Amino acid sequence: MNTILTLLDKYQGGEQTRVQMAILKLSEGDLTKLRHYIDAAQQDYRDVIYWAFYDKDDKEIPFP
Repeated sequence: MNTILTLLDKYQGGEQTRVQMAILKLSEGDLTKLRHYIDAAQQDYRDVIYWAFYDKDDKEIPFP
């Protein structure tokens, strides 16, 4: 758990909380995926939000 939180703290860009939630969702508990999505968010955080919260028809997926 500490490893996950430490890695998530590396993302310091826009919409930090929402992006971190998206990263967690996309990573599915896999540390390799977690690192990948953190890197992707550093490039353009909007991609990570899109991948996590929108479907193939560009409709927003409700997040519980």
